[in-house]
Amino acid sequence: MKNQIIEVIKDSIYFLIKSPPIQDSHEYHFFTVNQLLPYIPVDKEIGPLPLTSSFQFFQILDQQLQFTTKKLVLYSSPEPSFYQNSILLLSTYLLLHQNQSINTICSIFHKYEINFSGTTLQQILASLKKAVGLQFINFNTFQWQYQAFYQSIENGNVSEIIPNGLLVFPGPIDIKHPNYYDHPFHPKSYIPLFESKNLTAIIRLNSSQYNRNEFMNANIHHFDLIFEDNQPPPDMVVKQFFSICQHEKFIGIHSQKSIGRAATLACCYLIRIFRFKATEAIAYLRIFRPGSISQKQQYWLIKNEPRLHDTTDFVNTFQAKQSEKMVKEALKPHEKVQAISPMRVNDRVGEFVNSPVRQLHVKGFSKGVRLPIIK
Repeated sequence: MKNQIIEVIKDSIYFLIKSPPIQDSHEYHFFTVNQLLPYIPVDKEIGPLPLTSSFQFFQILDQQLQFTTKKLVLYSSPEPSFYQNSILLLSTYLLLHQNQSINTICSIFHKYEINFSGTTLQQILASLKKAVGLQFINFNTFQWQYQAFYQSIENGNVSEIIPNGLLVFPGPIDIKHPNYYDHPFHPKSYIPLFESKNLTAIIRLNSSQYNRNEFMNANIHHFDLIFEDNQPPPDMVVKQFFSICQHEKFIGIHSQKSIGRAATLACCYLIRIFRFKATEAIAYLRIFRPGSISQKQQYWLIKNEPRLHDTTDFVNTFQAKQSEKMVKEALKPHEKVQAISPMRVNDRVGEFVNSPVRQLHVKGFSKGVRLPIIK
């Protein structure tokens, strides 16, 4: 398909894979975003580009359409990262702006190989369509500049996965900790943002690098559910996570970089509460937090999708009276408890019931392996 122009929107927008430079013709105006919107890999992955890049592309495309009367051709270099992400940008435009069906979009690009670490174009589009249906994303009101600002490394790398329901961010670090200068974000760096969004709880998944009291003193509940890096969560962690979700309205979760453990639990949340398929949840996390979900975690999520959809699974089995007693015990500072009240799955985040649960330690799990800090 190299050097062959593909029609995307009749008599208007086209796509071409060809190395630059390309000169305009009397019929076509050529432009590329390969250098303007590059994918920056976390490891060796080639994409997908974050959703904020798609919205930036929409503005670029609209400007191009306004300033030329020629047929518009988005062209890309043949390197997989460039052409696959260019196709993704066009596809999200067709889905969100043109309201085209997923089947129609995929048929346009069916001759191209598009695979982002096991995530397909169809899965990304399916996740976006579901998010639009759930009103997580609105084409006309999505604040992509705001999202891009806070998702940048220099501004805390915070991703709001579910509006007013769930966000993911890297683990804060105390000023005196040796890793602080590699990731200079103390808990107090995040508190103003979290208070402005009425965040009610934080779940820490990695070994401690800060004093949890910094958040608790700001009336943000704090939980430790520590498990090993680059591994799927143990069943007990998933149970405790869903129990916390039952009692807290707006949760922030973090591991070290929050692209493995935290991203995996965020996928569990999407699968259980909002009925995403595992592949859709993985795709959705990857367009909010590039590089998310290891191969092992991806396999676990897909394998356990039926269990996560089953509202009788991953549920604490304690009797109600025993659980209420444990909740009261959890109000005591620094008190260790094994569980809180059983999970009753709700269909919407807004139905969650707040509870002043303070701290929860899960025994029997290895401490999180310290990941290299993003510089």
